[in-house]
Amino acid sequence: MNYTFGKSPAAQELERLLENNPIARRKITTLLSEYTDKLLKIAAMKDTDAGLLCMSLLRDHAHSRVDKKVNLSTEVRSYTKNVLTAKYRVYAETYKFVSSLVVKPKKI
Repeated sequence: MNYTFGKSPAAQELERLLENNPIARRKITTLLSEYTDKLLKIAAMKDTDAGLLCMSLLRDHAHSRVDKKVNLSTEVRSYTKNVLTAKYRVYAETYKFVSSLVVKPKKI
């Protein structure tokens, strides 16, 4: 099975809703691709607190971008926000875990 937007139930429902609307599908795919790319770049940051703050601000910005897309139905907007939030949670939890593994040098 092909998972265009992810494996979560919200992503699968979004896929079902957009299968007959190629223009909206392209817009949502572009939005999610840009969002994922920016999350990856933020995850490369060394400062954990700043990285988590940036991820949170990016999520809020992406939600506002979804609201500004006039020709999307309310249902599609809602599922898109759910997918964005799910991606944020995965990246934030992974970022916290990986940054906790990094050994910080002790100051003498």
